[in-house]
Amino acid sequence: MWKICLTILKKLLMIRTEKTTSNTPSFHVYYNDIFLGDAEQDESGYYNFWFSKDNDGYWNSYSLRLISEELDKMNKDWNDYIKNNIK
Repeated sequence: MWKICLTILKKLLMIRTEKTTSNTPSFHVYYNDIFLGDAEQDESGYYNFWFSKDNDGYWNSYSLRLISEELDKMNKDWNDYIKNNIK
């Protein structure tokens, strides 16, 4: 029973990204359709996450992990390129 509840909970607690129209590569990041902030690519080629000014308060580890996993997906291709070409 608890596995079913966990599966349903994971489907409800989702991160969604939306490409921005900014001059720099960036995405808006949403948690259950609530705008959290932006993932922006910096000079190093990696995406970093910036919470919006409206998001104060606390975040549990599961929510932060979802954001982290989304950043890892965004950075995967660049990270693979760096590992394979810079020695």
